[in-house]
Amino acid sequence: MIEKIQRLITENVRKLRRKHGNKQVELASALGVNRSFIAEVESFRRAYNIAHLNKIAKHYACRLYDIIPEYPVDDDNPEIVVTLEK
Repeated sequence: MIEKIQRLITENVRKLRRKHGNKQVELASALGVNRSFIAEVESFRRAYNIAHLNKIAKHYACRLYDIIPEYPVDDDNPEIVVTLEK
């Protein structure tokens, strides 16, 4: 089961990818993974690890805080929403 924090991270990465006009294959190439991995992450069957997040931040020239929530996420609180400000 994918945790809420992983869903939020995935949504933020997807927003970054789309904002930069990248397709899944382009992000996959930057991470050194197959496009199918990105598709599985974006469908919440897999999750990025910290090394992936670091490469994503480098690729999009952003901070890790643009990808991960600044504060802990409460899986039981549906009111918590993290948005991408860039």
